Amino acid sequence: MPNINSEDSTKKHESTLDPNNIFTTKKPKLCSTNPQVALENKLLDSRFTKSFNELFLDQTCLKTKNICLNSSDFLVTETEDFNQNSSTKAQENLTQLAKIISSPFKVGFLYNVFSATYLKELKTELAALEWKHRSNDLYDFYQTNDLSSISNNASKINLLYTYLKSDAFISYLESLSGTNLLRNRIDMAAQQYKKGGYLLCHDDAVSGQKIRRKIAYIIYLVEEDWKIEDGGSLGLFSKDQNNQPTSVSTTSLPIFNTIAFFITGESSYHEVQEVLRIDGESRWSITGWFYEQLSESCVKNDPEFIDAFDKIYNIVSEPAPITSYYSTRNVIQESNQNNSLVEFFVNDDYLKITNKSKIQDAFLENSSIELKSFLKPRIYNQLIHELCMCDNWREKWNSICEMPPTVRKYYLLNMDNLNHSSEHKIMNLNKSTDIDDFIKDGVTLSVINFFKSKEFAELLSDLTSLELLKVSSETRMLTAGSYTLAHDKVNEPEGLDVIFSFMPNKSVDNNNKSDNNTWDPIMWDGTTHYIADKDELLTLEPDHNTISIVYRTDETKRFIKCIKSEAKFSRFEFSMVFLE
Repeated sequence: MPNINSEDSTKKHESTLDPNNIFTTKKPKLCSTNPQVALENKLLDSRFTKSFNELFLDQTCLKTKNICLNSSDFLVTETEDFNQNSSTKAQENLTQLAKIISSPFKVGFLYNVFSATYLKELKTELAALEWKHRSNDLYDFYQTNDLSSISNNASKINLLYTYLKSDAFISYLESLSGTNLLRNRIDMAAQQYKKGGYLLCHDDAVSGQKIRRKIAYIIYLVEEDWKIEDGGSLGLFSKDQNNQPTSVSTTSLPIFNTIAFFITGESSYHEVQEVLRIDGESRWSITGWFYEQLSESCVKNDPEFIDAFDKIYNIVSEPAPITSYYSTRNVIQESNQNNSLVEFFVNDDYLKITNKSKIQDAFLENSSIELKSFLKPRIYNQLIHELCMCDNWREKWNSICEMPPTVRKYYLLNMDNLNHSSEHKIMNLNKSTDIDDFIKDGVTLSVINFFKSKEFAELLSDLTSLELLKVSSETRMLTAGSYTLAHDKVNEPEGLDVIFSFMPNKSVDNNNKSDNNTWDPIMWDGTTHYIADKDELLTLEPDHNTISIVYRTDETKRFIKCIKSEAKFSRFEFSMVFLE
């Protein structure tokens, strides 16, 4: 186990250790007038700050480093994973002071920072404050107002705020991180992540005209017995060649009385993973940012990259001209085939003239409508058998989710794994076509092609009075943890959203009991939301055999709320955008 300073060496039981590497008992200069909120002396010693700074700024080191004290108060580094509950011979005589995660980006952790008694009293004060439920496309947690404006009665909170924004503490943080921070300007608020709470992938990079966030910090106030099974870990994302996040490569468990911090604006993509704790205890923390002054040389967002973002990742599929189902298959369309095709797939109730008129009136009034039991039962049941119920259904979907996680996380259907043998049968459809003979070879590809066809677009025109010329589409599987975000780099064209929702008819629970599947939007989320600015316009809940038709303007964005781990099964959809 090497010393931090490789040139220092000692012998066991030797009393004359190198003074440059031994902690002194001299009181450090950085000390609060109230000892409850002062950092522990061992974290303030100049030898510790120097060692931490060297490791934090070392871009060649890709391993996690732990800074510890041994039984002789000698500063050492430990490169193996350090388990605070471990009693292994390698760690039994060590006291962990700090940890630095080096990859995918630098994150520093300081352990046993404050008096535990003080933090528990602080938590009691926080519990008495007003907490607001914050929930949107990116997160779901409870939060206080900014703690800088708390009344003087909250003495523990005010002590912490005053201490963190002091010149002494900011100078200390600069000595650890090698940054140049703004004085007397910090943000500080408290969060509770209850069971099911989360914060999805983001980088915390926010800039104004003169200042920007530089260091994000987290003070963990979780229960002291918090463990990995309770969730709520800090997840750190690796990046691709475009400096965009790909997937979580490192996680860190929240530990009571720990400060974590990292530099923002350097592609520091991270998340708070879903909290899974079942005893009602929340994941408590205090978080915020330290700031830096902007200079004219600071790098601005590249507008060309922002414009190209959706093309690089194919976020918005290029719409294609709508053509007849038959024309793309080199078949001469007969005059009655259009009606036969629609009648073969669609519930007869939606083809009656009087019903079409009522649907159109409702759509024109509300700009949206939902149609239940849209496909005929035999077609629908075979579809869900193929895509979400048969023995090998999972093999039909891509194993890697769509990227980047700052925009979306779901799985697309692998079109190469579909059965094409039923396609020829649909060319000669008529009212006497044997549906049993048709579906035995598979219906998935035929249903997908029908939804993109001129014949289906003409039915939509009857229901909406819109003349539709182009369409883009995706077939999606959304599992626990799947979502889409209303991202500012993604601009969907104004158009008619058509979403066909489906899911397995039955699921089997842990007791091998089979239940009819009903989506639980309150417990599982996974709902689709339409918003304009801060106003919620419409919410769509997943359902069986349901098609939702929504006219979306340029000012309207949409997202799918992240599906929670409690969801008993996945949800699926054909997602289409028709353009006039």
